[in-house]
Amino acid sequence: MADMTIWKGLFEWSLAHQDGTAPARPLPESERAWLESAMRDSMIDLAKRMTEIKEVLDAHTATDAGAGTERDGSGSSPEVADASAASATGPSNSSTTYELTPPPAPAAVAAVSDAERLLEELLDIVESIDAARDLATIGGLPTLTQLLASPAPGLRWRAAEVAAACVQNNPEVQASFLAAPGLTERLVALLADADADCRTKALLALASLVRGHEPAMRWWLESAAGTQTLVRMLRNDPDARVRRKAAQLLGYCLGDWGAAREEAEALRALGRVLAGEELWEGDSAALRQQLAVVPTSGAAAAPLALT
Repeated sequence: MADMTIWKGLFEWSLAHQDGTAPARPLPESERAWLESAMRDSMIDLAKRMTEIKEVLDAHTATDAGAGTERDGSGSSPEVADASAASATGPSNSSTTYELTPPPAPAAVAAVSDAERLLEELLDIVESIDAARDLATIGGLPTLTQLLASPAPGLRWRAAEVAAACVQNNPEVQASFLAAPGLTERLVALLADADADCRTKALLALASLVRGHEPAMRWWLESAAGTQTLVRMLRNDPDARVRRKAAQLLGYCLGDWGAAREEAEALRALGRVLAGEELWEGDSAALRQQLAVVPTSGAAAAPLALT
């Protein structure tokens, strides 16, 4: 795996430095030695680099745990446990009140910023489909799962962003993420996070996980109460970016997937919200059209009243 990554990099380097207008010539031994040395110095074994990043991030999460981060018996932080419980109860008619996650202690700020930079580097790497697959192979999914519950919001949302990049249009990786213990539960928990960036990136990751992948979509609709969660976010979330992402994912669930027929009452309430306010001109109109044809329970094609 590592050798293939190096040879791929050599191939790309060769294409960038050869336009085909000059005939090839044998390399003298001195030039060959120089080229090999330069390639060794400049090329990165991405699988090895991901492993190095994973080890540093694992050490960071272990430091967080050792510093006395409060957790319940399941291994989740209180905010994760509370959010998971909230997602299981279905839609709520009242706005949810959140407590902001306290900032990390001053002594940990440098470590957090270093971990953030490593996650940004990891994001660049996993945008390659092969590298995204390798992340699961090297044991990176438990690392992401731990970071999704980090005390630092910047680590939580960056971990969710890495997850989104990994699973996008990648059925093999979608399946591995769906099967990873605790990972999807942590993503759902982030939907009730105090930090709006965390909620936005969690929606991005979940949307990427379920698009084009039937097992993930069935988990989202049946086990995670996905439609009710999105309805609740559209009605209650104070951040416009979060509502927009929720609208896009709900539109996919209702339109492309044709789901959520049993949640007609909640969707009626959402219809009233959409009819009474301008969310976003394009998304709002599309959602109203989709909601109008979702059948009620026990009726094959009863339209929903949107006013």
